[in-house]
Amino acid sequence: MNMSANSSLPSPWLGPVSRPGHASRLRLFCFPYAGGGTAGYRGFPAALGGEAEVCPVRLPGREMRLREQAIRSFPAMIDALEVALRGYAPEPYAFFGHSMGASLAYELAVRLGERGLPLPRHIFASGRQAPHLVRDVLSQPVDELGDEELVRDLAAVSAANGEVLRDPDLAGLMLPILRADFALCQSYRPVERPALPVPITALGGTADTSVGRPDLEEWRQHTTAGFSLHMIHGDHLFLVSAAPQVCGVVQGELRGRADSSAA
Repeated sequence: MNMSANSSLPSPWLGPVSRPGHASRLRLFCFPYAGGGTAGYRGFPAALGGEAEVCPVRLPGREMRLREQAIRSFPAMIDALEVALRGYAPEPYAFFGHSMGASLAYELAVRLGERGLPLPRHIFASGRQAPHLVRDVLSQPVDELGDEELVRDLAAVSAANGEVLRDPDLAGLMLPILRADFALCQSYRPVERPALPVPITALGGTADTSVGRPDLEEWRQHTTAGFSLHMIHGDHLFLVSAAPQVCGVVQGELRGRADSSAA
C-alpha cells in the first residue's frame, strides 16, 4: 500500500484540487458534511493562502458521481475511503472534516494507523461531538421519516437547511443524498481504542444547538499530541457562513505546528 508523494491527482474521490503557486507544506483532505460535497470547501484554497494543497473528498452519489450508488454504511465507507485515498495521502498531509466528515476523517486516520501507514499531521474536527459521544440529530431512524419530517429535523439543526429544502427542485436532488448520509451516520458504532498520536483541533459554532462546547472538549481524549478548541460565530453550518474564520484557524494551527517542528 503505497503512500508515495508521486501519486497522481485527481481521482474520482477528489474534487477540484488546488494547485498553490509554491510548494505547499502538505495536502489537506477535506471530508463533507451530510448532504454536502466538495463545494463546501470551494473557498479554502484562496483563504489558506497556499498553506496547503486543498483536496476536497467527493463521495459517491453526488456531484460528478451522482449516478453512482451512495454508500449507506459507515464501515463500508471507511473501507472504500481507505482503498481510494491511501495512494493519495503522502506525508505530510492533514484531515479536515465537518460534522459527518469529522467522523470519517477520524476513523480513516485510525484505520491508516492500524495498517501501519503514515498518519495525518493534524486532524481538524469541525461541528462534531467526540467519537465516544453517540448522538443523533434526527428524531427517528432516517428510513422511518417522511420527507416533511426529515426537512423539519434538518431545519432545526440549521436555518440554512430549511431554506434550501423549501425549494422543490433542490429538495428533490438533495433528499436522497441526505437520506443516504444519515443512514451512514446512524450506522456509526465507535469502539474504544488508544488515543491517536496526532494533534486534534476541534471547531464549533457558537449558536450550534446540536454540538456544544462540552461535546467538542471531549475530543481531547482522542489525542496524545496536543488539543485545541476554537468557537466560531454561527450555527451548525458555520463552515459555510464563516469560512474565512474557519480557514484562519486552520492556517494558524498548521503554521504553528510547522514552526514548532522547525524549532
